[in-house]
Amino acid sequence: MGKKILYAFLCIIITGSTVFAGADADKKIYPLPMSELIDVLEHWFTRSDFEVRRHLIRPGNTTVYAERRNETWQINLQRHSPLATQVKGICRLNSKPDKPRLNILWRFLDNYFKIPDTIPNTTAKNLTQVIPTAVLGRIDAVVCINSHNGEYDNQFSGFVIDPEGLILCTAHGLDADEMVTVVYYDGRILDGRPLKIDKEKDIALYKVNAHQEPFISFENGRELLGMGERLFAVGCPNNLRGTVFTGIINAPPRRVGDLPLWQVNMEIHPGSSGSPVFDGRGNLAGMVKGRYRGTDSLGFLIPLETILYFLNGQ
Repeated sequence: MGKKILYAFLCIIITGSTVFAGADADKKIYPLPMSELIDVLEHWFTRSDFEVRRHLIRPGNTTVYAERRNETWQINLQRHSPLATQVKGICRLNSKPDKPRLNILWRFLDNYFKIPDTIPNTTAKNLTQVIPTAVLGRIDAVVCINSHNGEYDNQFSGFVIDPEGLILCTAHGLDADEMVTVVYYDGRILDGRPLKIDKEKDIALYKVNAHQEPFISFENGRELLGMGERLFAVGCPNNLRGTVFTGIINAPPRRVGDLPLWQVNMEIHPGSSGSPVFDGRGNLAGMVKGRYRGTDSLGFLIPLETILYFLNGQ
């Protein structure tokens, strides 16, 4: 996508310097030359349908501006060293500072310098698991979801189920009409609007105005699982983008109210709720609901059967 010129309404240029409102701006230093970091930011914004321009204040000091509807960003980059850059950013939504969205940028840049983690469950001693290729091939369809409810920011996981932008996630912590921010594996950030939220089943369906390939199909989905069967959850718990956790079914289905839940011996971390769960052939088997309080290795999954009931209006 070609870069379009725009004028950022929230930036003030005075005698060659960019003035940031101190309380609204955050800054970090990243181990990357400034020219490469500018390319990373411009690619990130344009992939998310922003109009982008840059302004050279002086050598070693450049500001990137991005705008999309009622959302504006101002990112100042200063050369910290030949191989490091200081990044200072402001994001405003409807002319008001939006810290949760700014935190999405920091998470994206933090993860840019990491190799995505593939972490097998290590609750059993000396357990080494190879993640099946069919499961690794699902990572691009998994998204991170951010919501802002009152004073609290929530981050959890979800996955694309249709190329026209339908996304499934868990419903706990979400209001009935709450918009969310969806972060794709390639770094795009888009708004998601709720289509259906069922608190009892703990499932929510969101719509994003973007075409997405690949997506996770329900074809060959697994409604029946066996005791001891190994499963793989792909999600984005906090600071662990694109992570794969393994585990096994270690008990018969539990019932909470009228709904069954699979019990698994699997690492479940904050932010894992909503992660799709697959069998060894990459077939969808359910979705992570959460973990038993006080542990990080006893988890519960929403069965595929419940997800299908939700989608079919039952």
